[in-house]
Amino acid sequence: INNANAATGERASLIKQLNDKYGSYLGFIVTESNYVENQAYIYDLLNAKLRESLTLKMNNKMMDDISTKYAGDRNTANKNILEGLYSMDTIGESKAPDYMEKVMTAVLEQVKKGSKNVNEVRNQVFGDVYQKYLEKKKELDESYTSGVLTSTAYNSALDNLRTETIGKDYDDLVAGIKKMLEVETAISVETKKAQTLIDANNKAATESAANVTKEHLDQQYQNITGEEDVKTLQTLKQQTESYIKVQREGIA
Repeated sequence: INNANAATGERASLIKQLNDKYGSYLGFIVTESNYVENQAYIYDLLNAKLRESLTLKMNNKMMDDISTKYAGDRNTANKNILEGLYSMDTIGESKAPDYMEKVMTAVLEQVKKGSKNVNEVRNQVFGDVYQKYLEKKKELDESYTSGVLTSTAYNSALDNLRTETIGKDYDDLVAGIKKMLEVETAISVETKKAQTLIDANNKAATESAANVTKEHLDQQYQNITGEEDVKTLQTLKQQTESYIKVQREGIA
């Protein structure tokens, strides 16, 4: 831009490109006049804002990497849980998605408490069904022990009971819940560590842009003391609004 020919409109064209590409970063419109006056500030602010943008991309990648790292384990846990849900007559495929959501809610509550209690998740989601299973199984055990049921009859009755209550793939369900608790706990730990770094990066990037703007505003307000240049005042108004926005975003 510095070497562009102003007379031919080359400089105006380049400044327009600057506004089109980076106007949202700067927070104000660059003109031929304020470019000459504020060139150093424009590039300092642009560099600071680009660092902010790069920091955001790095932060997003950090979180994406954590999700990708545990995607396989998550899929395995989901598969086991779904197989267990499908095998339950009271749930089956039609209600499986709703119960999957209930399982995830219970798992995340455990993670939040710093616990990995499979039984608590099971009881929270399937408490009534599991209690019914235990009661009926106790009756079958007593019948088998007393000789009322043969071994074959007992095993057959037990299989039917599992299908009617907790499902024949109950072991897969429990294994899936256990795996999900382990995975979500690991993700939670890594996410908290990453968030600490992200917060520090965001603060540094935001403060950098805010400091560039503040230093420029301080200098400009000193320079216009007693001046009535409306265009200069309008530019400063835009810069002030941009600075205030940056400060608010930093606080939020």
